[in-house]
Amino acid sequence: MVVPLSALPSPALVVGPDGRVDAANAQALAALGDVVGRPVRELAVGAPADEPVPLTLAGTDGTFATRAQAFEGGTLVVLTASQTTDALDPTLLAKAIDAANNAVVVADLRAPGQPLRYVNQGFTALTGYTADEAVGRNCRFLQVRNGVHDDTGDGQAEALARVRHAVQSGEPLDGGVVLRNYTKDGRLFYNELFLTPVRDEDGTLTHMVGVQNDVTRWKLAAHEAANERAHFGRVFDASAAPMGLLERGPDGLVVTTANPAARHAFGGAVAEIATNRTWRHAVASADRDGQPSRFDVALDDGRTLEVVLSPVPGEYEQFLYMATDVTDGREATEDLLNVSNRQLQQIAQDIHDGVGQSLVGASMLASVLARDLDEAPQAADARQLQQLLGRSLGSLRSFALGLDPVDIDQLGVGEALLRLVAEARATFDIDVGVEDRIGGRGVRPDARLDVYRVAQEALTNAVRHGGARAVRLALYSGPDGDVVLDVVDDGCGIEAGASASGGMGMRTMRARAQRHGGHVAVEGLDGGGTRVRLQIPAERLFTG
Repeated sequence: MVVPLSALPSPALVVGPDGRVDAANAQALAALGDVVGRPVRELAVGAPADEPVPLTLAGTDGTFATRAQAFEGGTLVVLTASQTTDALDPTLLAKAIDAANNAVVVADLRAPGQPLRYVNQGFTALTGYTADEAVGRNCRFLQVRNGVHDDTGDGQAEALARVRHAVQSGEPLDGGVVLRNYTKDGRLFYNELFLTPVRDEDGTLTHMVGVQNDVTRWKLAAHEAANERAHFGRVFDASAAPMGLLERGPDGLVVTTANPAARHAFGGAVAEIATNRTWRHAVASADRDGQPSRFDVALDDGRTLEVVLSPVPGEYEQFLYMATDVTDGREATEDLLNVSNRQLQQIAQDIHDGVGQSLVGASMLASVLARDLDEAPQAADARQLQQLLGRSLGSLRSFALGLDPVDIDQLGVGEALLRLVAEARATFDIDVGVEDRIGGRGVRPDARLDVYRVAQEALTNAVRHGGARAVRLALYSGPDGDVVLDVVDDGCGIEAGASASGGMGMRTMRARAQRHGGHVAVEGLDGGGTRVRLQIPAERLFTG
């Protein structure tokens, strides 16, 4: 038979029955050199002597893959692809795969049962099986423990179904699956498996390469975390206290969960929590300060819940809230504040009607005495006594006005704060200023005195406990619509956490704020000083 090698576009050889090259076309001679008459195996790269063609042949500028077709009297060998001489030696490649930390296996899909044909040292180290014990068996033996196949539960059936689909369809399993497997001595391990199909030159699926990673530590940690979450979930659901989680995402707050007690307490309003301005303000405050935020929620049934909302550490912006029924406590606080206001009014009235009138009478007598003495030496003493009694009467009236600013309804909050500042300036001899930015807006009668009392308490604390020499008060509308009263001083500051516990004064200020749906925060300032901030929703403060 004559083979027209010159008609072939690719390099081609004719190898005789004795294994020598009988003929070569011009392309083959250019690629391999003068090979006619040489044993073809002298040209082969990395092939054992008994391996049949096709072979990888070494040429002048690289190596060539080949395809072979036998015919009577010889074999036609066509060079199909070239590689540089720097191509990885197959022996070195095998050693590299064997030394890999990952477990690598090769399954033969052409053979019955699709047995393993190769396992690397990583596989034997991971499973405890030797290569001789693994090769020739289907990889399913790793799912057997004590003679029983572990093929259900914890996602095992779904993972195995994905493996079967990849094998049957010849598609890669790029995303990987996690399987429960067992070592030779029965120890459980979790195997993350990736599959890559191998096809021959005709595109026929022949083998599947599996790469396995030991993810036992990660999987067990995930199970432990899931168990902890489940335990917390049971406690969360069983709690009699209303509890829930809020999460802040790109579109705003989201109610991620609420326990049965919260759903019962808030009813349909649970879904509205994320859009409620009071809740959003509390979240912003807790996020900014890193401290729990407290506020009251009035329910339709007349009850009052105090909500404590705290930031949750972690990568997500989450906030845990817990509510407590404080209806009785708030009613008691309300009664206490009312009693306190009445007592202060009574004390102020008693001072005005008792000591005040006595001082007025004494001042008048001193004036008469000074007139009667006229030019006598004692007249100067009488006039000095009259002045002293007048100053005392002025101080007493200021003190009484502080106890009961009887004309606050006529003055308004802004003017009342101006008088408070003037009295403090005269009494304590300090630098005090006030800025009223809400102007003539009418404050509800039930809130006027409480705003005044908070300012009074904060100002007094700044001087007596903080040693402040300068205090600034500002009453204004905040960016979120709340009305804000800031009292800022240059005193010694406040220790971290002190405001959370507070004394009677702090508790009273907080109670006054809560009765109007607001809250009070106290914080130390960088470089010294303290800020007391009262915030009340505008709709709860202003008339109309």
